[in-house]
Amino acid sequence: WCPKLQLNEVDRALKRGAQAAGSEAAPILNTVTTRSTPPTYHRTNTLTKGYQAIIDAYGVASYQEINPAIFTIITFPFLFGIMFGDIGHGLIMFLAGLYLVLKENYFSKRLKSYEEIFLMMYHGRYIIMMNGLFAVYAGFLYNDIFSLSLNIFGSSWQPTNFTQYEKNSSHYINPDAIYGMDPKGQEYSGNPYLFGVDPFWNLAENKLTFVNSYKMKLAVILGLTQMTFGLILSLFNYKFKGKVVDVYCTFLPQMIFLQCLIGYL
Repeated sequence: WCPKLQLNEVDRALKRGAQAAGSEAAPILNTVTTRSTPPTYHRTNTLTKGYQAIIDAYGVASYQEINPAIFTIITFPFLFGIMFGDIGHGLIMFLAGLYLVLKENYFSKRLKSYEEIFLMMYHGRYIIMMNGLFAVYAGFLYNDIFSLSLNIFGSSWQPTNFTQYEKNSSHYINPDAIYGMDPKGQEYSGNPYLFGVDPFWNLAENKLTFVNSYKMKLAVILGLTQMTFGLILSLFNYKFKGKVVDVYCTFLPQMIFLQCLIGYL
């Protein structure tokens, strides 16, 4: 088997081999018709090779099926960023991956001299770089840099009416007391924070409860969306191959089960 687009390359390679061997018989390359299902071949490059390896670890798509690795180039690092959203840590990952990408030619000539751990990082350099980039984006979304917040656009909460707060004998606000902020009160400007979580949440007593719940729900929603998208791809595969039975006996039960189990949430 060989890719159809590379038949001319195979023909030239056979001729070069015959000349190198000193053979007087010219090689003949014929295309043979067969009913056997051809093996799957995915053309990759330095960017897509790592993502294709991740997909193939779960299962290789059959011949002429939709290759999900194309979509994984975006969905995989995006979901990673949602779970690992931190501007600082993400920036470190991005710079490490970018360094390996920029030094690609230098390291490729010395691969035999490196240990296995470094080789894993080198072969996944584009994944590391993309994961770090999306982690930085999600870090801005969570307003989180090394577990601290940035007040880039100015907080929408400005406590001004201090008469309602508990004061001690020196007429200072009690730092140990807990106060509730009313969105309908004077403390809220009425305009949401321009991008991400308002840095004022960093002072809230229930910060971890709110942020962790926010991240978890966001990850579940996006994960469910990706799973639903995968089932839709399988529907296109079934329709392309004319497998009507699989549409009704595989796709529909899976979709109904998924949406009834998680989708309704």
